Amino acid sequence: MFSLTALLLCPTVAALSWDILHPGADPDHGKDMLQIVRDKKYPIEEHHIETEDGYVLTIFRIPHGLGSNQVGAPVLVQHALLCSSFDWVNNPANESLAFVLADAGFDVWLGNNRGGPWGRSHTSRETDSEEFWDFTIDHMALFDLPAHVDYVLRATGQPSLSYIGHSEGTIQAFAGFSRNSTLSSKVNLFVAFAPMAYAHHQTSLVFGALAYLDVSQLFEMFGMHEFLPQGGVLNKVAPGICGPLGALCANSIELFCGKSHDLNATRMPIYLAQTPAGTSVKNMAHWAQLIKHDRFGMWDFGSKEDNMKHYGEEGPPGYKLSDLTVPTALYTGGLDILSNPRDVQKLIYELPTTTLIHHKVIDSYAHLDFSWGQDAARLLYPDVIAQLKAYRGDDFQV
Repeated sequence: MFSLTALLLCPTVAALSWDILHPGADPDHGKDMLQIVRDKKYPIEEHHIETEDGYVLTIFRIPHGLGSNQVGAPVLVQHALLCSSFDWVNNPANESLAFVLADAGFDVWLGNNRGGPWGRSHTSRETDSEEFWDFTIDHMALFDLPAHVDYVLRATGQPSLSYIGHSEGTIQAFAGFSRNSTLSSKVNLFVAFAPMAYAHHQTSLVFGALAYLDVSQLFEMFGMHEFLPQGGVLNKVAPGICGPLGALCANSIELFCGKSHDLNATRMPIYLAQTPAGTSVKNMAHWAQLIKHDRFGMWDFGSKEDNMKHYGEEGPPGYKLSDLTVPTALYTGGLDILSNPRDVQKLIYELPTTTLIHHKVIDSYAHLDFSWGQDAARLLYPDVIAQLKAYRGDDFQV
């Protein structure tokens, strides 16, 4: 049988022969997100929000850029699966989306989903309990996303915000916005990097292996706990091996996301010191269900009886993209093996024609390039900023 555990942990084998105490002279090495932002002289605030079901999440705010103290229109940015808000500050300032948006005059809010390094608290559940890790994409869509949006609007006093999501940050938005019209009314633009709703045609080795296994096998292998948490063995050995063994690190990333031609190899130790950032095994199992069964819907409890108990119907309800009303801009990559063009076309077909207002294809882009790409300031960000300025709404209050 294909050994998924060995596949995920293969970088650790080579780490034994390298001195992990001397990873290089990059000024960002060993720093967390707050330190990186402050070292670049940008203002940053740390806020804590509580979801309706009791998870306590940290959201970061960069209220303005270096050239002005004026606070602009709010933009909420949400990370991908196994990532965190660190993704948006992990490159030099002129290549990181958070800094670029702040310097362009936006009030930047960087969200974090439950289960990651900034979402490991709960009002009543212990982090090491099975109850804490009993969540899927549905919970991020129905609880985390509304909590983020409502908090930002209360804090800023604005009637609406713009939302940027990457990968899982898009699937939770497609799900949440399509089911919650009140939430949708608070968002003036949805920017989707590497949009995910359907994923049946993805060709990632890791996600393919997950989809091959039954859900019961995943729980048997990993338990009802966390999956690849930040601070695990991969994060600890990566800074030491990615300098001398850069190709090995790149190959490990390719197992998840495919080959990229736009990543800055010299910063690989910085990226992998913070990524993967963790999620729940059950969330990974939900992804496996969606891939295997080619559907965009809620968690399948595995039997007609259990689904009936939870949903009042024999199968898990689907998310209806036809109900999406938020103006949506898609950004897709020609080399993206996760947000596969066939699945993107299915997504586009189901969106209302009045909802899809923009679609830009970057032929050279793979999945991670939307958050880690060193040429994003040239290939991606100018177009995104133009869309944000055009659709931020007449209700913005200066």
